[in-house]
Amino acid sequence: MNMFKSLLNAIPKNRSEIVNEFEIPEVTLSPYIWEEPEEPPSEKSESIVTESDAVERGTLSTDSSIPLSRAMTDSEIDYGRYKWLRHRRYSDPWDDLKVAMDAFPRDYLASLHSFQNLYSDAVEEAAEERLARARAYSDEMRLKMQELYDDVSVFTPDDPALQALEQAVKNVDIKKIDAEIDAATA
Repeated sequence: MNMFKSLLNAIPKNRSEIVNEFEIPEVTLSPYIWEEPEEPPSEKSESIVTESDAVERGTLSTDSSIPLSRAMTDSEIDYGRYKWLRHRRYSDPWDDLKVAMDAFPRDYLASLHSFQNLYSDAVEEAAEERLARARAYSDEMRLKMQELYDDVSVFTPDDPALQALEQAVKNVDIKKIDAEIDAATA
């Protein structure tokens, strides 16, 4: 700590010494004076006060009400969210979609559908080609796996678990299982 004595002595001991060291410029502020606007506001006001209330109170504009309220209350009100909530509509989106679809000429939609059919045919052909390649690849891999693992077995020939597994496979009634599946899906 002895190493930093000069640095520690340079730091003021209390707040008043710190504040007195600042060079704060003298700023004079004039009071806010509201002036009549030369032309009526073109945009809708973002104020909560409606236009009829504004007229009743004797003011024609509330352009400064939001910044003024922020300054006076020092609040963090989300005015963008308020505006979004105020103008929100509760209409059915399917009705809006139908109106948008009806805005297009019928010939235009028919041409889109014909293009979609041509495109879907090309996509189906490409998908069939990919499926054929995938099947050929999987067959090739299956043959390689058979060659590698034909001699490998999990069970030894005299393993009792292998004998129990073979017996269980013999006792399975496939027709009964198929009937139960058909009954469950019907």
